Amino acid sequence: RKQQKLTQKAEDARVVLAESTEAAEKAAQQASEQRATAEVERQSAADARAVATKDREAATEERKQAEDARATAVENRETAEKERAAAEEARAAASEAARKAEGVADNAATSRAEAEKQREAAEHAAKLAFEAKEAAEESRKKADAKYEESMALFKEALERLEKMKDVVTGAGRGK
Repeated sequence: RKQQKLTQKAEDARVVLAESTEAAEKAAQQASEQRATAEVERQSAADARAVATKDREAATEERKQAEDARATAVENRETAEKERAAAEEARAAASEAARKAEGVADNAATSRAEAEKQREAAEHAAKLAFEAKEAAEESRKKADAKYEESMALFKEALERLEKMKDVVTGAGRGK
């Protein structure tokens, strides 16, 4: 009976050992599976970190490009503003030049009109001078004619005087 109990205990111990071994193997199997799962998860996390790093780098690059584009836009706006100001100055200068050209043209027109008046005045003066010369010539001719006429009358008077003298002296001789 004792032997039977011992055999029973040994059988029980063997069953417990077998169960314990099986439980240990299951635990080892689960631990191995959990290790594999943990490794997969660790790799996934590493991959996710790498993707996040790439995304962060891409976002940083995009932000840098956006900043560069903004800086370029500011420069372009400033350049456009300078060009607009330069164009405005050029327009103002052109307007001033046009105004001066109009002034010069007005002055030229005034000068032309003045020159035309002076030419007309000169022509009129020349005409008057010619007319005065003609009148002077006519006057001289008339004066010459009067002189000739006066000389003729004087000669005539002189001749009459001579004749009267001859008459007077002849009468005197005759006495």
